[in-house]
Amino acid sequence: EERLVRFGERAALAAVNGPSATVVSGEPAALEELKAEFEAAGARARMVAVDYASHSAQVDRLEEEITTVLAGISPRRGRVPMVSAMTGETLTGEELDAGYWYRSLRATVHYDRAVRALAGRGHQVFVEVTPHPVLMGAMNDTLVDLAQETGGEPAAVCGTLRRDDGGAEDAGQLGAVLPALASWRRREQDRSATADWRYRTVWSPVAEPDARVLTGTWMLLAPAGCAEELRHQCAAALMARGAEAVVAEVPAGTVDRAELTALLIGAVDPSAVSGVLSLLALDEAPLADHPTVPGGLAVTLGLVQALGDAGIEAPLWIATRGAVAAGRGEKLSHPVQAQVWGLGRVVGLEHPERWGGLVDLPKTLDERAGGRLVAVLAGCKENEVAIRAAGILGRRLAHVSGRGTQESWSPRGTVLVTGGTGAIAGHVSQWLAGRGAERLVLTGRSRP
Repeated sequence: EERLVRFGERAALAAVNGPSATVVSGEPAALEELKAEFEAAGARARMVAVDYASHSAQVDRLEEEITTVLAGISPRRGRVPMVSAMTGETLTGEELDAGYWYRSLRATVHYDRAVRALAGRGHQVFVEVTPHPVLMGAMNDTLVDLAQETGGEPAAVCGTLRRDDGGAEDAGQLGAVLPALASWRRREQDRSATADWRYRTVWSPVAEPDARVLTGTWMLLAPAGCAEELRHQCAAALMARGAEAVVAEVPAGTVDRAELTALLIGAVDPSAVSGVLSLLALDEAPLADHPTVPGGLAVTLGLVQALGDAGIEAPLWIATRGAVAAGRGEKLSHPVQAQVWGLGRVVGLEHPERWGGLVDLPKTLDERAGGRLVAVLAGCKENEVAIRAAGILGRRLAHVSGRGTQESWSPRGTVLVTGGTGAIAGHVSQWLAGRGAERLVLTGRSRP
């Protein structure tokens, strides 16, 4: 699209067939110029022999003829819904009047988008019904690309006929393929009851709001002797955008709610607090009397209780660093802090009236990242975010296709089954024991 701007109506984006398959149409001279430019850049480009350039301005002169010839068509509702490669919407059939077909011939064909939409709904076999396949490669690229994004398996792609091979012998070959597809379909339908229950966490870019400012007094809680540089960076970001930052340092090992309540009341007037940003989760040192519990997790729980005791109703934001792997290829650098994300989600359900959210910070909170942090705190309609060099990323649940998945986990040693007092737990326990679990520990339902 950027390369086509200089040509005006002499060239247009005709079709986006896949991640690496694009069609441009327009005047031959403009296309030859583009072809040479693409080839010089190392891209494969070839001319397509056609009588006129569809999906470009050349179609404008045909509008009256097309709409006149098709004016007698009365579209009606079809039995099979279709996804429009022009709009990306699901159509019933009643929309396909003369005007639609003209617009379809004039507009860009977003074939890639239509394939993604169908795959996103769970369709797992794509058949190109043509006298010769031309889009199978592009479809396969799209489905492989989508599978890599979601962590699932790519759908299957096949054709029907091939050029110079469309006689009775080929038809016999299709007769052998269709029963196999029908059998496969029946097996997939048998598994469909649970196929749509599979989800995974993904991180998607969030549109950054305009420059935001904060007002009032913000309390910044930080663990003593830990992440001091990040503490200063957060305070600077808050004050640079209008807030008054009150920094309160929490001594190591302080987890008692009464002590924390006294600390909060002594640091600021509870009624004057506009927001709370906690860096306490960054303390990964274990508690002296409970060595399996990190101090940051315990003090965060105490903080939630203390905020209620102190009468601070302002939203609480819990910050971590390296607790989630949000970017592509990113590894979890501080998994201990991930426990606070589990606690935070429970807090959000228990105390929605004074919950802000969870935010995972980058290693260095420079001016740009500080601005993104303020945008999140000021309200960007997200409550589980990661701030990275690429921008603000929001946590999402994405559907994962069950196609091709196999149960391969073999339990070893002791396995904990929570909520293990019901009938389902009995079946799960038997399955675990049969797969190699040496000891099972079942717990009943309890509040966090």
